[in-house]
Amino acid sequence: MNAIDTISNNYDQLTKSERKVADYIVSNKDKVVHNTISDLKQLLNVGDATINRLCKKVGFSGFTELKIAIAKNNVRIEQDNFSNTSLLNKIKETLDRTHDLIDENDYRKVVDLIEEKRHIYILGKGQSGLAAIDLEKLLLRNGVQSTALLDSDFQVNAANVLTHDDLLIVFSLSGRTANLIDTINIAKENNVVVVGITNYLLSPIAKLSDVVIQSSYDEFFSSPVPGRMSQMYISGLIVDIYENEHHASKSLEIREKTLKAIIDKRVEE
Repeated sequence: MNAIDTISNNYDQLTKSERKVADYIVSNKDKVVHNTISDLKQLLNVGDATINRLCKKVGFSGFTELKIAIAKNNVRIEQDNFSNTSLLNKIKETLDRTHDLIDENDYRKVVDLIEEKRHIYILGKGQSGLAAIDLEKLLLRNGVQSTALLDSDFQVNAANVLTHDDLLIVFSLSGRTANLIDTINIAKENNVVVVGITNYLLSPIAKLSDVVIQSSYDEFFSSPVPGRMSQMYISGLIVDIYENEHHASKSLEIREKTLKAIIDKRVEE
């Protein structure tokens, strides 16, 4: 029996406050695997004890074990329904959700910061580290020099020497990567402006950021591709706005020079 069915079967044994938590879990089984107890407390106005009692009443040692059980079941459902278009559909769904989350004012704030700051540092870990590299390359195509840092030690070193003249952009789908949170805290002590690109507005990284761009989809027991597409889409939009509103002619000139250099180095066919 899966976790959601277990909750439903034990629903009559729950108190009123425990049912409040159970209702949220059953209705948001795709989201809840990425929530923490702190998230639920804030969203539902309940205490730790209520959440822990619910988990134990339905047969789990705690909230983490319950989340893992739900996530495993979600993956089994996806595998049972697999078709050669399932990943494509998931990518489309992710991009649509990312598009729906767009706040043009926040994107323009990021673009203005890129324009005015001395240097941009872009951080990420794991898959989000690849997103940091993608944005670094996209910015370079428009003549903007930035530095993508994936190593935790280098991230901390950079944060210690940054000033208000620099910009820190942080990719994290979960918004809860401990090393990145530590790095942001150091940067904030130096009055550095931080842009967080993350799924969850209640996450620590989102709360520490001066501007938050919301991505969509988190690959918990699932393919990382849709999450990567969400981050790439956001990076592409930021750079497109930067180019269109600030440096369209300069960007075109840089691309022409780059293309000419590439063509000149090609072996003749």
